Amino acid sequence: MKRYGILMMTLLFWGLTMGMGQAAESPKLHAAGRAKNGVNWLRWAPETPEQWERLLAQGVVVERYAYMGDTVLSAEWRRPPLSTADSLAFAACAEAAGDGYTVAMGDLLFADSLEIGPGGNRFSRLSQERDQRQMRFAMALLIGDRSYAAACAGLLGWRDSLDGVEGASAYLYRVYVPNTAMDTATVLLRPEAGLLLPPQTLLTADFRDETVTLRWDCKLWSGLCVGYYVERAVGGGGFTACNAHPIDVLQRDRAGAEELRYVDSLPGRRKVRYRVVGVDMFGDRFPVTGEVVGEAEATGLSAPQIMQAAADAKGGVTVSWRYPDGQEKALARFEVFVKDSMYGAYRSLGTVSPKTRRLAVPAGGLRPSSYFCVAAYNRRDEVCYSPVFFHQTVDTVPPLAPEGLTAYADTAGGVHLQWQPSASDDVAGYLVLKSRRADGALAWMLYPDPLPDTVYTDSIDALMWQAAYYCVVAVDGNGNLSEPCAPVTVYPNRPNPVAPPLFDGCGADDRRIKIRWLNSMDEHVASYALYVAVDSGERQLVARRRWDAGDVARPTADSLYYALPKGRALDTRYRFFLAVETPTGDTVWAPQPYVFEYEATLSAPRLQAWAERGQRCVAVQWQTPAYASVVKAYIYRKSAGEPYRLLRVLTSSDLAGELYVDQSVRMNTEYTYRLQFETGDGRYTPFGHVAVAY
Repeated sequence: MKRYGILMMTLLFWGLTMGMGQAAESPKLHAAGRAKNGVNWLRWAPETPEQWERLLAQGVVVERYAYMGDTVLSAEWRRPPLSTADSLAFAACAEAAGDGYTVAMGDLLFADSLEIGPGGNRFSRLSQERDQRQMRFAMALLIGDRSYAAACAGLLGWRDSLDGVEGASAYLYRVYVPNTAMDTATVLLRPEAGLLLPPQTLLTADFRDETVTLRWDCKLWSGLCVGYYVERAVGGGGFTACNAHPIDVLQRDRAGAEELRYVDSLPGRRKVRYRVVGVDMFGDRFPVTGEVVGEAEATGLSAPQIMQAAADAKGGVTVSWRYPDGQEKALARFEVFVKDSMYGAYRSLGTVSPKTRRLAVPAGGLRPSSYFCVAAYNRRDEVCYSPVFFHQTVDTVPPLAPEGLTAYADTAGGVHLQWQPSASDDVAGYLVLKSRRADGALAWMLYPDPLPDTVYTDSIDALMWQAAYYCVVAVDGNGNLSEPCAPVTVYPNRPNPVAPPLFDGCGADDRRIKIRWLNSMDEHVASYALYVAVDSGERQLVARRRWDAGDVARPTADSLYYALPKGRALDTRYRFFLAVETPTGDTVWAPQPYVFEYEATLSAPRLQAWAERGQRCVAVQWQTPAYASVVKAYIYRKSAGEPYRLLRVLTSSDLAGELYVDQSVRMNTEYTYRLQFETGDGRYTPFGHVAVAY
C-alpha cells in the first residue's frame, strides 16, 4: 500500500500545482495510453487548431515516473519541434513507432491528391472559408477519437520501450508543452494481460440480386473503436477487407449513430460470409460481430443507368436513364429519388411506367446541388438501385488562371508579388499559395479571403536559407478555383557566402588513404560530400555526411579512410574533391583538390625454363607484368662452381617476345637463371629465379 500512497501523493501534488498555476479557461491537452506487448503507447493532442500549431512548432516534454516497490524512478524526454506536418515526416515518425494504422491514415490525410477547397469534394463542407491548415486540422478530427482529435493525424504520439524499468507496478506520464499556458496531461498505466472487450454484436444482412446491405449495432464499441473494416470470404476462402479505409473515420456523418451499415456487391451466385472487425486509435483490431452467410437472390433485376440530368428553359431538370430491353418484362415500375447532399436522406420525386425512361422535375423542387437515384421494381416489389448521379445547377465553370506572376525579395526580408489579372469576367479575387517544396506540394494560403488586388507582400526568413515557391489562383463568386498560374521561386537575400572546407593532414599507407579536412563552421552548411577521380576518370561520390539543423556543437575537423584496391599492379593517381552543401542546393568546393600518387608494388617476375637438346639450347620464358612502363630487363645465369653472370640486357623489343634462348650451354650441367625488370621511373623489381638441367 505504501507505493500506491506515493502514487496518490504525486497525482495530488500535480493537481494542486496545475490548479494554482493555470486558469480555468486554459486550453486542454488531452492524452491517452495503453500498455501492450511490454511497451507503453501514448497519444496526445490539444483541443484547438491554434494550440495544435503551437505544439508542432514548440515540441512537447514527456516525463515518466516508474513505481517499483517503494522506489520512484523518473525520466524525461523532449520531443523536438515539428515545423511541418507532411506525409514524409508523418511516415518516418509513425514507422519508427511501428504504428501501421497511423501511417495509412497520415498518407491519406497529407497526400498531394487530396483536394481541399470550395467545390473540391465532400470534405469541402467542413470549412469553406478557412485556409488549408485550418481545414487539415478539421479533417484530423475525423481520423482519431474525438476526445483528443489530432493525435491520430500523426506526429503527436510516442512509444516507450521501458528500458531499465521493466516490471514496474505502475507508470505515470506527464505531457506538457514548454513555455505555454496549455494544461498538463497525465496518463496512468499499469501492465495489462489484455483488454476487456465488449460482447460481439449481431450482424444482419439483406441479400439482393447483386448487392447486400450489412447492419450492426456499434454503441457498445463506440468508446473503443474509431473505425470498422467489413471483411468478406467467398466460398471456402479466407476473409479479406472490403473497404480500404475504416468506416466511421472518413464518414463522420454517422458519428454518434447506434447502427452502422455497409453496402457491398455480390460475386455471382456464390455463397459469401461477412464479419466486421473494429480498429482502435492504437491500430489494434478486434472482432466486433459474428459471421453471416448468404448469396445473391435471382430477382432478374438490373440497375438502371442514369445518363444525364439536364436543365430545361423554365428552370426545371429532366432526369433520363436507360435500362436493358431484354429485362423489361420483369419490371413493374421505376421510382426517382433525390437528396440535397451526400449525407442527407432521399425523398421520392415520383414513379413512372416500365416503358418510361425520363422524369421532368419542375423548377423550385430542387436545391442547387442534387443527388439523383433511380430504383427499378419487379412485381414481387423487389428493388435494384442505380448508382448515384450528381447534378449542380449553379455555375461550376472555373475562371481562367492569372498570368505573369513575378516576385523579388528585398534586403529587409520582404517578398513582393505581382501578377496580371485573369481574363474571366466573374473573378471575385485571387488566392496566393506558398510552398516549401519545388513541386508545390503542401502549399498553404497566405491570406484566407480572396484578394481584390493583383499585388501582395509576404515575408521570408533570410537566415533559414530556404527557397519559397509561390503561385496565384483566381476564384469566382461561386467558389470555383482556376488552375494555378506558373509558379515562381524566391530565394532570400542571403548573408555572406558559405566558407569552403580545406584539406588538412592527408596521408596514406599500403592499404588505405586517410582524408582529413577542416570543416566550414558556417551554420548554414547542411552536408559534406567527398568525391574521388581515379586517373583521368570522372569524379565519383565517396561519402556524404549530413548535419541536422539542431546540431550546435559541430566538430572543427573530420576525416575518413579510403581503401586502396588490393593487388593493383598499375601506378594510379587519385584526386579527391570536397564540397559543402546548403539546404537550398548551393555547393561550395574546397579551393584545391587533394592529389595522391599511388605507386604499384613491384613483384618478382615468374619464370619457367626447359632444355631443347635437339637444338642444343635452354629456353627461358616469362610474362611481362602490366606495370606502367617496363623499359629493360636483366637476365643472369650461374652453374655449379661459378657465380651469376649477366647474359644480356633485354630492351623493349626483346621483351615483347617474352622468351630468351641460351645457346652457350654444356651437357650434364644444371643452370639457374634469374630475371629482373627496370621501370621507366628507375625502380627495379625483385629477381625471379628458375632452375633447369641440360
